[in-house]
Amino acid sequence: MAQLQVLVVVDGSSFVARVPGGPLLPIAHGFNLAASDPSDQTFTIDTFVKALEGASISVTKAHRRNDPNAIPQFQDFVFSAEKLAGFDVLWMFGYEGNNDSTVTGNPISPAELLAITNFMTNGGGVFASGDHSGLGAYMCGLIPRVRTMRKWFGQEEVPATYPPEAINWPGPGVTRADTLALARDMQWEFDNQSDDVPQTLHLPVPASPHPILVGQNGTINAFPDHMHEGEVILPWTLTDTLSVDGKKIVEYPSVAGHQEVPSVIARGQVYAHPTNIQRGSCDNNNFSPDLTSANERLIDVLCVYDGHNVGVGRIITDSSFHHYIDLNLTGDPCGGPGRTQGFQTTVGEHYLAEFKSFYVNAVNWLAPVPLDLLGLELHPTTVALGAACTGTVTMSRGSPQDNVVVKLACQPPGFVGLPASITIPPNTNSAEFNISIPKVIRPFGVTEGLVQATFGTTTKTVTLTLEPGSETGVLATLVVHGPVVGGNSTTGLVSLVKSVTTPTVVSLAVSQTVQTKPGSPVILPQAHVEPSLTIPAGHTGAAFTITTDPLPFTATDRTVNIDANAFVTKVALLRFS
Repeated sequence: MAQLQVLVVVDGSSFVARVPGGPLLPIAHGFNLAASDPSDQTFTIDTFVKALEGASISVTKAHRRNDPNAIPQFQDFVFSAEKLAGFDVLWMFGYEGNNDSTVTGNPISPAELLAITNFMTNGGGVFASGDHSGLGAYMCGLIPRVRTMRKWFGQEEVPATYPPEAINWPGPGVTRADTLALARDMQWEFDNQSDDVPQTLHLPVPASPHPILVGQNGTINAFPDHMHEGEVILPWTLTDTLSVDGKKIVEYPSVAGHQEVPSVIARGQVYAHPTNIQRGSCDNNNFSPDLTSANERLIDVLCVYDGHNVGVGRIITDSSFHHYIDLNLTGDPCGGPGRTQGFQTTVGEHYLAEFKSFYVNAVNWLAPVPLDLLGLELHPTTVALGAACTGTVTMSRGSPQDNVVVKLACQPPGFVGLPASITIPPNTNSAEFNISIPKVIRPFGVTEGLVQATFGTTTKTVTLTLEPGSETGVLATLVVHGPVVGGNSTTGLVSLVKSVTTPTVVSLAVSQTVQTKPGSPVILPQAHVEPSLTIPAGHTGAAFTITTDPLPFTATDRTVNIDANAFVTKVALLRFS
């Protein structure tokens, strides 16, 4: 199995040289891809990254700003097909957005949004998280499906079409999503997020946890805590078709009648308490106390979408990136007593191991599936004779560069009209084709057949039923009475395979048995029939008259062919005497 490739994209901080010629150092808040930040001014993710690398997962770190800790081609990162190529999972920690009326950074462009959308269409897995208010909205808040699986925007900047339930919790005040657990010293401090007491996760069905919440020792039911998280949600709409940089995207697609929908797999507890600040060994100016008592309630912490069931990538959204940063895992260098080591304690090491298991589980779950045929649909599956009918083939994922060709067939052959194959273009996981429905039922009363789609060794089959209607008669035999004396008449007889409920028109014609050449003196006999005859409904046969011309003494051939056609053609030889 090939090594999984994960691209971790962060944003927020800008980096400047504080002294001429000196190193670039972070300013303001946001993410910093350095191994640590002793000043506690930025968020680092070294523990998270090393957990993945320790499981043989390749991690590439990118920053939307000029972080020197990212490799050069992933600094000032811009999402594009080229930059996303080769990665299995896109992991986004978003900071930029409207933070309780303080705006940081800039939104990604429509072209970047399309690149991420195509990445998901091509099977790439996506993780996305921010924090309270609008933190993370500028990177993640408009991505299809991701946008409706989490609260991304605060009250100050919520899009006009978003309902009230999509508005995120603020940082301060009684409505904040404060999941801090009471510390071992019985204090409610902001830096409780950096001690070794986690929040408890509440699972919808504790006996059946989601696979990403199953660790080496069973169910993972604890998470790092934080004073003001955001919240994941279930979509407020499942029917939107979005325009992403000019491309139409069905946000929540269906395959074979199944529409996959997100589900919440874990909840967190908000306790009613004020939150204080106890400054540690360095001056912590990054966080503020909140002496209001938070409204006690449960909030939704993790939401998942299994896009593999409908041919797109899987998604995980999280209520807060604080569940992954060093500040919450390995302690706050500016924290108070018992809050500088995080879960790096005898009591906490078990939790830290479980968190790392969760990170690895999440990446493995998000990994794409191989390219294969996922589904075949017919619209409709019961169709009137001569009516319009279409089919849709859906792949397990799209292909980022190549056309995908799916073969088509029907059983019995000729039951309906189909193209031999359908081509699915790059960055698309499905395509539609037309089915030609006959105006009369095909021979021998066949009113039900199979439409098949094949890709590699995978074949999908759907039954197609033709509604009752006219059935065509099928010619079984043609008999002519002869030999005949030229200038006289004789008769022919046609019969059907079986009687049908409508009249059957049988076409008639005469053809020569010998082909003449220009200038040839060959003289042939002449016979004549009506262009057609009609077999009445409920009958199986009918006779017709054949007239002939006198046969010249010099005739070099003494036979002609009598042709009859009703769905199939029969030929009989008429001899002259």
